[in-house]
Amino acid sequence: MSDHDQLTGMPNKTTFLSILEETLARAKKGNRNLGILMLDLDGYKTINERFGHQAADMLLHTMAERLRGAIRETDKAAHFGGDTFAVCLVDPNGIVAVAIAADRIRQVLNTPILIEGVECSVGVSVGVAVYPENGAELDRLITVADSAMFESKTRGKNTSTVYKGLTRERADILPWFSIQPSDKMEIPEIDEQHEKLATLINELHQALASSTKESRRQTTALYDQLIQYTEFHFATEARLMHKAAYPDTEAHVRAHKFLLDELKYLKTRIIEGEEHKAFQILRDWLINHIEKDDKPMGVYLQNKMHSS
Repeated sequence: MSDHDQLTGMPNKTTFLSILEETLARAKKGNRNLGILMLDLDGYKTINERFGHQAADMLLHTMAERLRGAIRETDKAAHFGGDTFAVCLVDPNGIVAVAIAADRIRQVLNTPILIEGVECSVGVSVGVAVYPENGAELDRLITVADSAMFESKTRGKNTSTVYKGLTRERADILPWFSIQPSDKMEIPEIDEQHEKLATLINELHQALASSTKESRRQTTALYDQLIQYTEFHFATEARLMHKAAYPDTEAHVRAHKFLLDELKYLKTRIIEGEEHKAFQILRDWLINHIEKDDKPMGVYLQNKMHSS
């Protein structure tokens, strides 16, 4: 498997997480700061719909080039997937310096781009997390940066947000993963089950983060519980889709099988000590499925219920 993204030539998500893990360890050892930026393009979908996939790919390639030129040689940038990029700012001079760098990078990426003779402006929503202020663990910091990026989106897009108001100790006791309001489908049975899945993932994360032998021993049982509940959740969705004659039921069920296989594989990654990478994959596993597969299904099921 390649360690770089083929389209942009940047490190991919898995490689970036490995780099970030090593950089964070050095920051802790040397009592230094670390900045993490999550960047999401605001106009990517519009470009894709108006000009097509080739233009959208060109946009991602251009943004990657701009991002490489906007950071120092010591910093690291990656294509996280889709229209999302990530940056690790190594040993910045405090949280203010990170905030300034984030806004400068946003402005560089926001420069108008020419697509098929049309000048287009693509905004960038940026979320910022800083070690040690916003947390001490890799997955926590990425989650915090992602949350700040979501806040930038809700504040009107094309802005940068530094995660504020939490000390390191308070940040580390918050739930590691939560279902955002935008992920709700307004179908109580499914929304409640998604919340339960998030709870199980958080319990597993907490057990792995604990230094006690008892908590670590619970890991296998908790993961088995997560797998069993996932199977139950997928069966619920299959039942609702069949009942409503959802036209994409077959494809959705295939996606369930793939996701369940991936979930079982991630169990070995977590048990073998690669929990930081595996938990990021696990988080994306659920959110991406909700966004790509569940939301279209939810719209169909709601329409079906309202028309009957």
